[in-house]
Amino acid sequence: MRALPFASAALLLTGCSALAPTVPPPARPATAPAPGPGSPGATPRAQPLEVQWTRTSAEHAAIFAQTYRLAGEHVRAVADTVSAPTWAVILDADETVLDNSLYQRERAALGLGFSSETWDAWVRREEATALPGAVAFTASAGASWS
Repeated sequence: MRALPFASAALLLTGCSALAPTVPPPARPATAPAPGPGSPGATPRAQPLEVQWTRTSAEHAAIFAQTYRLAGEHVRAVADTVSAPTWAVILDADETVLDNSLYQRERAALGLGFSSETWDAWVRREEATALPGAVAFTASAGASWS
């Protein structure tokens, strides 16, 4: 009699395992890579979602403003405890201080990706704008140093 509950449980588990797939699901079809810059298949595309989000969302602006505000508070706290020549603030420019999403939007509209030549031309245009909070942060960091 004691073997009956054990046998029932084993039978139940065996039945459940039979429901599990024995063959892996088919692989998703591979997508073809986007045509490279200047290739014959390059066609204009809609603005990529990440570029659209960067350029239009309130969250993006709020994240940058908050991050720079908190960084400014930290710099002021450090500046109060150490002498000026012993510290520095180092920032990456692209997509940290400067918004280069216009370059990305323009390239996507042409159906093209990044290229060194077009990037260099974009930089020479000097059209990148400061990201939210960047100007105030760099000004306060500079003032903290003096």
